[in-house]
Amino acid sequence: MTETSEDKTKRKYVDRLLAGIWTHQYSVFYKDIDDSIHLIEDAAKFRQGLGRKFPDQPFLIRLALKAEGRTTQAWLSVLTTQKTPELIEWAERKFSKPVNVIKRPYSQAKAEKSAGSIRKHKPHDLNYFFGKEKVNRYGLINEERYKEMRAAVAEVE
Repeated sequence: MTETSEDKTKRKYVDRLLAGIWTHQYSVFYKDIDDSIHLIEDAAKFRQGLGRKFPDQPFLIRLALKAEGRTTQAWLSVLTTQKTPELIEWAERKFSKPVNVIKRPYSQAKAEKSAGSIRKHKPHDLNYFFGKEKVNRYGLINEERYKEMRAAVAEVE
């Protein structure tokens, strides 16, 4: 049986999510829920220089939707390997509308819980929400650093 595109995306994202290297999560939400329709364009600007600004750490970025009553809001999850307070200022400058950035520690247990949820549920319909034909739901920035860190974790295990 062949793997669907949706299943392949889930598998690849979960594999990266469970790498054992992510220690911090930054969640970016627009202050006004209605502005979240701009997330695709703003996330592209945010991601473009992120690797150059923080070259020594990888980032796993994922677009997601959250239903709040009758309204749905798009938000951005940014996982990284070290505390990065400058990321908040970077997001505030790169997004076209005011944003809130929530930072918190991220553990392997949290990654495993998220992975289970991703495997079990159908992905959010980002194409419909954004009115686009194809929306990339995640991205990996500074992939070489990611590979190095993942290899180092594998050696320890």
